[in-house]
Amino acid sequence: QSGDGEPPANVISYANRYFFSRRSRGHFMTVFALLYRPDARVLRFLSAGHPPLLLRRTGDVSLLGEADQIPLGVLRDFAYANNTHDVRRGDIFVLYTDGIVEARDAHGREFGIERLRRLVAETDADTSAQALRDNLVAAVHEHQGGGVGNDDQTLLVLHIAH
Repeated sequence: QSGDGEPPANVISYANRYFFSRRSRGHFMTVFALLYRPDARVLRFLSAGHPPLLLRRTGDVSLLGEADQIPLGVLRDFAYANNTHDVRRGDIFVLYTDGIVEARDAHGREFGIERLRRLVAETDADTSAQALRDNLVAAVHEHQGGGVGNDDQTLLVLHIAH
């Protein structure tokens, strides 16, 4: 079984079977996979153990793919499925690991998904993807009191310009 038969789900389903058959017991791997087809203006993605994707469209920020799928290596024959979303000019997608939203300050308070959403929503419409990423990273670093958190921290901003 290869998920819904379309990439990236079919590729991740295959990778899961391969990983499962060659891993040591007790190991798993989280994956976020995305395929953007500019000709069809469609984004297909799946989250195997990662937080939902953020979409900013005309100032509104929504969560996509909220129902996470399990990480690789948990169930050998798990069939991963894609989330499919239409893409419009000006859309901004923010991909991040849980280390971003779970970053803690000196009092143990998390940075949080709502703060991340608010910062993305409040960003000026003509801000570049690089500047938005830099602003988000700076906010996380300020919150946690430095550039090194307790968990991996990855953040990617994708801006659909055309």
